[in-house]
Amino acid sequence: MKFIKANLIPILCGIVILVSVVVLFYPLSSMGAKLRSRMTTALAHAQLAQSLRTTSIHIPGHKRYNAPVTPPVIKARLKVQTYIESQSKSVKQEYIRLNAWGRVEFTAQGRIAKDPRHHEIPLLAGMPMAGMLPNPPRYLTTRRAFRRQYRRLFVNSKQNKFCFLTRLDAGQPPSANRISALVNARLKRMEDAMPQGFQSSGTASTSEQKKIENAIIRRQVFLAAAKCKVYARRDCFQERNFVLSRHLPTSSQIYEAFVDSWIQSDIVNAIVAMNQTSANVSLSPVKRLIRITIGTDAPAALTGGQSQSGKGAVLVSDGRLFLGALPAQSTSTPGGFTGGQMPGMPPGGFGVPGGFGAPGGYPGMPGGAAPGGATASATTGAILTNHFSNAKHQVTLVALSVVVQADKINDFINQLYRENNGYTVLQMNMTSVDPIHAITEGYVYGKVPVVRVDILMEALFCTPWNEPLMPPAYRARLSLLGTAAKQP
Repeated sequence: MKFIKANLIPILCGIVILVSVVVLFYPLSSMGAKLRSRMTTALAHAQLAQSLRTTSIHIPGHKRYNAPVTPPVIKARLKVQTYIESQSKSVKQEYIRLNAWGRVEFTAQGRIAKDPRHHEIPLLAGMPMAGMLPNPPRYLTTRRAFRRQYRRLFVNSKQNKFCFLTRLDAGQPPSANRISALVNARLKRMEDAMPQGFQSSGTASTSEQKKIENAIIRRQVFLAAAKCKVYARRDCFQERNFVLSRHLPTSSQIYEAFVDSWIQSDIVNAIVAMNQTSANVSLSPVKRLIRITIGTDAPAALTGGQSQSGKGAVLVSDGRLFLGALPAQSTSTPGGFTGGQMPGMPPGGFGVPGGFGAPGGYPGMPGGAAPGGATASATTGAILTNHFSNAKHQVTLVALSVVVQADKINDFINQLYRENNGYTVLQMNMTSVDPIHAITEGYVYGKVPVVRVDILMEALFCTPWNEPLMPPAYRARLSLLGTAAKQP
């Protein structure tokens, strides 16, 4: 205490000096930090100004610009961006228009580029059928007329230019019954031509009959080949089973018939274009149409090796058309499937690594990753492209088997793509064809090597033109109710 009293003045002076130092240097440190921050910002602005001053801009359609970015330049760039966005929208609209080509006919009241709720008429193999979709009229005569016109697609006759077989200029090898009838007629003529008293008991020797039979077969086989451009018959195509029903087709059945006709018309048009300049089947690039299957059963149709019966139409039941259109039904109910694998799909899939639906397969496949966090039921059946039916497009599968000239396979695939922009080949298997074995079955393929090609394709239908044609039941299955006006 005595020390403090004796040194009170020096102690007070020291405290005053310490407080002064603290008070003096504290604001100086804060001011320094602010100064450094302002200097850093100013340097960044200077660097930005320098970069803008020496920038080089190339606007499409204009000369390269090397100068500061001024308001006119910014305006020009904005104009170019707006134009690019407009071009992108036009490309989308053109894609939709081409996807609808040959399938619908737009009326003067509607334009797909302006109003997705336009008026359109569905085409049945190119023939307008107004008033049939999305809801057919109650008039029985109208629905009967549709069924009759749909059946004409498959009934072959020279007067029916609407038939697929007529348009293909198709033919068939001579049947066994025809060969037998011709052989018997030839033997009878030979018997009748013999002098009286030299006629046999009415039977020729086995070797003589075999020679006659072989000669007739050879002649008939080559005559049949000379009269057609491609081998095909009615059971090459897929028909909806309502054609034989006593009841008139429902709106969903009519819609499915239209979808079948669109795809089968495209395939027929592709074959016609390939064989246009051919004189007969021996010179045609596409020699034979074996089978067309449309819908979720398409992969099974190829892997199962379905053969033609030769007994007429191949009828298919309702539904099982679009991938992802899964009603709340059991797998045995026509119209859809709810299992983890497409109906008829063999274990391991259709020759695809990992299989269609196998664990470790492609995204969107059952057992694989669902795109965008979608549920497994929504992605069931999606194939390599990861496409499945949704609010933007509907997806179906197409199985096609043909015999084609080996060096024309790519030309045929390209021709299919020219028919419509919605097709994508997912799988293609080729098998060589023995010409000797083929001719014993009545097929004349000419002198060039040919192969059998089994093709699995995906077909897309864009919602803006397809959804207005869908019956309410179909739109509900695809969750499309009220979506037409939202599409571009």
